[in-house]
Amino acid sequence: MLVPRVSAVSHPRSPHLMCVFFTLRGCLFTGSIVVLVYLVAFCCVVGLSVGQILFKVSSAAMVSSGSFFSPKALLPLFIAMCLYGVITLVWVWVLQRVELGRVYPLMALAFVLVPLGTHFIFNERFHTQYFVGVGVIIVGIVIAIRS
Repeated sequence: MLVPRVSAVSHPRSPHLMCVFFTLRGCLFTGSIVVLVYLVAFCCVVGLSVGQILFKVSSAAMVSSGSFFSPKALLPLFIAMCLYGVITLVWVWVLQRVELGRVYPLMALAFVLVPLGTHFIFNERFHTQYFVGVGVIIVGIVIAIRS
């Protein structure tokens, strides 16, 4: 099993600069492994957001082709489902290392990332209220994670 090992390693020229090393057995670095776990959790949120956008791509292809079985519709749907499966396994890894209540607020970032993605990919437009809501979500995430 790939289990992270925690160990302190200083840079030879600066005793205060800590290095990050990746080995076959896992991650070897100083400080808390929680930082790595939160980074992986953020990657899960990004992956889920990409999956949502792929679902939209698939649904648009279904509408344009008039068929659920169109290759243009099935390919993004299949990729999104595979991505969701992998993300689920990675999320379980995250939950083995940190409390759900501490990491779950990051999932709210999907409410920011998905609409931003649809803005750039599908040219969707948003009103000022949307941006106020995004600001509230981000402030809420910061408060929840720092508590």
